[in-house]
This record gives sequence, C-alpha cells and structure tokens, in this order.
Amino acid sequence: MQTLPTIEGLSPAIIWYTFVGLVGFGALIVLYGKVRTVFKELRKDKEDERAKEDGTIQGQLDKISKRLDSIDGFIKEANQRFDRDNRRLNALEAQSDDISRGIRALARASLAHLQHDITGNHVETLKDAEAMITNYLTDRK
Repeated sequence: MQTLPTIEGLSPAIIWYTFVGLVGFGALIVLYGKVRTVFKELRKDKEDERAKEDGTIQGQLDKISKRLDSIDGFIKEANQRFDRDNRRLNALEAQSDDISRGIRALARASLAHLQHDITGNHVETLKDAEAMITNYLTDRK
C-alpha cells in the first residue's frame, strides 16, 4: 500500500480546521440566504397587509364611497341653503314690488295734490290718486 507524500507544515489538525472553516463559511452563506429570505417574506407580508388596507379594489372603492357620501352631504346642504336663500330673495323681491307700488301711488297723489293746490283744478286726478292709494292699502298681501 502506498502512502501519500507528506507535505511539510501540513498536519491533520490543519486539514481538519480548514475543512471545518470551509463548512462553517458555507453554513454562513446558507444562513445569510435564509435570513434574507425571511426578511423578504416579512416585507412582502407587510406590503400585502398594506395593500389589503389601501391598495385593493374594494379598499379603494370604500374610500371613494366615503368621499362621495361626504360630497353628497355637502351638495345637499348647499341645495338647502340655495333653496332657503332663493325663497328669501323671492320674498324680498315681492316686498320690493309692493313698496314700489306704494311709492308710485303716493307720488301720484302728491303730484295730483300739488296740481290741485296750484290751479284748483284736477279734481279727477285727485280722485284717481285716492283710488290708487285705497287699492294699494286694501289689496296688499
């Protein structure tokens, strides 16, 4: 049987330590790969969870639905205010027309009275002005 030639400075302990070192280094590489895989899975799980909360179609539809509900509420309030303001404006316009009618009647009466005082005539104009004022005062709403 033939023996392997001996190499000076290379003992079985050095070979053993070298082998253990290489196996340990390989184990570190495998461990690094496993740790990296675990962190990737954790990151993916976190992203999936975030996607469930924010990114899913149903989640987005829910958010849009909430926004539309708030916009609908705002529009309803605005329409109610518009209707209320429109009623007020119509009432003010009616009052303004009524006041304008009264001012015209009083102006015609004053003018007829002035004409009558100046000339002594225009009795018919005074009667017409009186009728206009009477109608204004009695026919008001």
